[in-house]
Amino acid sequence: MFKLNYPRLISPFWLNTPQLSGVVLADGAVRADREVLDLHSGELPPVGTKVILWMRPDFLVGMSEAEVLAEKEKERLEQQRLLEKDRLAAEQRKREVFESIRSREGANKHPPQRNRKI
Repeated sequence: MFKLNYPRLISPFWLNTPQLSGVVLADGAVRADREVLDLHSGELPPVGTKVILWMRPDFLVGMSEAEVLAEKEKERLEQQRLLEKDRLAAEQRKREVFESIRSREGANKHPPQRNRKI
């Protein structure tokens, strides 16, 4: 992840866009929507790499498209792991409920016999 400085004049179209795309240039800057943005901090990916930029109050935050895809895949795998964990926990609770019902039914099948004297 890296940070870029805003241009002197921000395009009004940028304000309606949640993210921008750009390309890393050879001079250590990024071209986005006909603007050349200088590096604020961090390290840029190799020249020619497509990047995604998000607006923040003081600067633009950027990541390469490959990093963004890797982050999304990581989040997807984590979400799947959590869903599987929840599914297994629900199955375990279901088994426990069935076992408790079976044990109660088994206890009620053979009620204790009373010895009655007639």
